[in-house]
Amino acid sequence: MADVIRLLFEGFDAALLPATLVLFVPGIGAALAARQESTPALLGYGAALASCAWLRYADVIGQPGGFLVGVAFTTAAAILVFPIIRRLDVVSAAGGALAGYATSLLWVPEVGPRFGDVLPGVFAGGAKSVILTSIYLVGLLSPLLAVGAVLQMIPDLAELPIRFPMMVIGGGILLGFAAASFLGLEAELIDQLLDWRP
Repeated sequence: MADVIRLLFEGFDAALLPATLVLFVPGIGAALAARQESTPALLGYGAALASCAWLRYADVIGQPGGFLVGVAFTTAAAILVFPIIRRLDVVSAAGGALAGYATSLLWVPEVGPRFGDVLPGVFAGGAKSVILTSIYLVGLLSPLLAVGAVLQMIPDLAELPIRFPMMVIGGGILLGFAAASFLGLEAELIDQLLDWRP
């Protein structure tokens, strides 16, 4: 149990590293694009990111080209910005999941000692490695959980004038990642995020 707690705290520590911006920026984009449905969008994002990252590092799914990543980001933006018929939690969760899937293909973790101990189990497969990877990612994605909580606390978000700017900014972030992927510039985009300093 102590190792699990240390793994969670290693995720918290890793959340402060520049490499995690590639996880946060699309996640924030999905949350903003989803507007009042940011919680289901972030839940879908986190679940897809965790499962697809595990499948990728377990070598179950290969690394698709930038075109597929671009299609996933574009579709996520379309689903979150223009919901089908009316906004539903499941639609926002699906849009978030697509953004999480695409992000999992771009993410290269900075591995600490605890997560480094988990990775060999990921390559071998197994339920334990899925659980441990998920625990690490809960810590790693804690800033996104905070963003989701803040957005959820805004009263009557559906009626506020900030909805349109949220939609534009969030959709723009996802479409920016899509454009970089279509143009084969995702490595340059990630480098820019790694070099960014507040």
